[in-house]
Amino acid sequence: MTDGQIDVRREEIVTTLAKTRREALQQGVMKGTRELKDGRILAFEVDACFFDGVVAAETKGFFDAEDLPPWDTWLAYRVPVGEVNPLLLSWVPSTLVATVENAIKVHMSNAYRWIDLSSAGG
Repeated sequence: MTDGQIDVRREEIVTTLAKTRREALQQGVMKGTRELKDGRILAFEVDACFFDGVVAAETKGFFDAEDLPPWDTWLAYRVPVGEVNPLLLSWVPSTLVATVENAIKVHMSNAYRWIDLSSAGG
């Protein structure tokens, strides 16, 4: 499988997951989501990561052993305009932002960054 095919497959998986979750939220199927109203969007450059488990240890399991955020927080997998590498976008609840921030600081690959929505023009 080529890198391009892998990226397309990743995008399909994340898009399907996000669509299914959005529909469940709209139908009221998912309970206990009110406390998730506030938070931040984290961008993760999957292919720039060492998959060394550092952020998993730093966050006490919020990230998995491969340094991925939890699948149920994934929002999109895209190549941003003007960039080359795809990013996995995920939601970090406000209660975990400080913990994730500490993990970002100790991780060597700089594979993580916050998305600033205040300058997105929306």
